[in-house]
Parts: sequence; structure tokens; C-alpha cells
Amino acid sequence: MPWRTCAISRKALLCLVPAVLLTGCAGLRPYSENRHQQAMAAQTAWKAVDLPALVVTERGNLDRLLATELATSIRDHRLRYMLGASLWATPCWRPSRPI
Repeated sequence: MPWRTCAISRKALLCLVPAVLLTGCAGLRPYSENRHQQAMAAQTAWKAVDLPALVVTERGNLDRLLATELATSIRDHRLRYMLGASLWATPCWRPSRPI
């Protein structure tokens, strides 16, 4: 590249870089009243949450679900025993076609 073309490209670059840097942040708004109101509403809503009560409720629900599943499992095993089926010899599912 000749020195004249190189000098022109450097000048163009030196003019374009500041222009791009100055106009690149033209749409930047560091503060937005609408977003501030949304953040304050979210903060207020989070303060109203009673987290320990939610955890206690969920643990109670999981305990009841576990008790129900255990009772169902025990009932299924008793029914298989009464019907004379072996748990290990009889599969719980029937294949749709011979294997």
C-alpha cells in the first residue's frame, strides 16, 4: 500500500473511531423511572414472602405424598402375594410382541 493511501486510511479511521464512540452511547439511559418502579414493586413483593412457612408447607406435602406412595407400594406387594405371583418371576408389564 503506498504511503499516500495509508495516510488517507489512517485519517479516515481517526475520524470514524471518535464518531462511532460518541454516537454509540446515544441511546443509553442509565436511569429509567419505569424500571425503578418495577424494581421497587419486586422488592416490596419479596419482603412480603414468608419463606420458612413455604418450606414447612412443602415439606408437609412431601411427607403426605411419601406416606401415600408407601401405602400404595405395600398394598401392591400384598396383592401380588395373595394372588400367588412372584415379584421376581412375573414382570409388571406384558410385551406387545414376543421378544
